[in-house]
Amino acid sequence: RSRIVSYRMDRHEGQRNSAVRRAARAVCTRRVLNSLAMFAALWAVGLVTTSFGPALPFLAAQANTTLDRVGTMFTGRSVGYLIGTVISGPAYDHVNREGILLGGSLCVAGAASCVIPFVHSLYVLVALSLMEGVSFGAL
Repeated sequence: RSRIVSYRMDRHEGQRNSAVRRAARAVCTRRVLNSLAMFAALWAVGLVTTSFGPALPFLAAQANTTLDRVGTMFTGRSVGYLIGTVISGPAYDHVNREGILLGGSLCVAGAASCVIPFVHSLYVLVALSLMEGVSFGAL
């Protein structure tokens, strides 16, 4: 009778071990997917950040201003990045689902990036750059 009991216990241990292995594999897969998503997000941030250098003369002509004045977009984005970094730290501490903050900041940054080429006012360009910077800082 002790062999039967020991066989049943071994079988249950094997089932528990396989469940633990499946859970560990799921956590590992989730971490890899999160890492790939962060890589893609930061790659997109770099792409958007560098794209405004070559587009600066076009934006200056569209806003009917000089290159010097339209360069304040970079200042606005940098100030926004600083604000976003300062605000997002405590926000991540209070919100347990980082996907919400990351996804939201990516959506805001994407919307601002899509609207910037169609704006004809310097002040709106700077405000959108500030908003974009805040979103980038939250990443």
